[in-house]
Amino acid sequence: MKPIILIYGEPGAGKTTCAKALEDVFYIDTEGRVPTADITILQYSKKTITEAVKNSNKKRIVIDSIDALARHIESYAKSVSPNNNFGERYVLRSDEMNDLIYMLRAVDKTVVMTANIARDESTELNENGEVYKRITYSPALSTGKTGVLTILEKQCDVIGVLLREKILKSVRVDGQIRTVEKKTQKRIYTTSEDSGMLVTKDVLLGGVEMEMTPEKFSEYVKQLEDTINNGGKANA
Repeated sequence: MKPIILIYGEPGAGKTTCAKALEDVFYIDTEGRVPTADITILQYSKKTITEAVKNSNKKRIVIDSIDALARHIESYAKSVSPNNNFGERYVLRSDEMNDLIYMLRAVDKTVVMTANIARDESTELNENGEVYKRITYSPALSTGKTGVLTILEKQCDVIGVLLREKILKSVRVDGQIRTVEKKTQKRIYTTSEDSGMLVTKDVLLGGVEMEMTPEKFSEYVKQLEDTINNGGKANA
């Protein structure tokens, strides 16, 4: 069995850059942004994707991005659902996504999917009564019983968030000193502590963190493949 990996993050975090660094990859571009992709899918067709994947002799598959592909599937479901029935449409969307994942499992190739990020902030109290900000990240995918994220949570071996490191800097704005967040070029990849074969909807900073570069991501994927081949859990 080969791993299925979901890597999500904000635009510019380096998801596509990391995915393109992998060797021996069949690259599926669903956003029309990667001219060197093996195939570009801007309109959903199960037959086109299935034939392309099964006919490829590459050992890895990249889907960049899975949230764009989910939108294509949603458009397809709307086009074939009688009277645009809400319930039927979402059942069809779920069935199509499940079929896609099962097909990817069946070809027994490593799969890397990218997705954009959803960010939620809340203010909470710790055990000392101090106020702190809790930031929760999750893939920008539909939730609920038939949601795409719900499906991927059950099927992915690793879900990780890629973020550019932020530092606080003091700057002068309109004659006043203010503290602002500045993004650095350093990228941090974070997974939950039990992300191997057990995935969670929300991945919080403070889990398993590593500085990530395209070269390190390529090595990370190889390590996951070796670990799973040896019968272990897919941990970083």
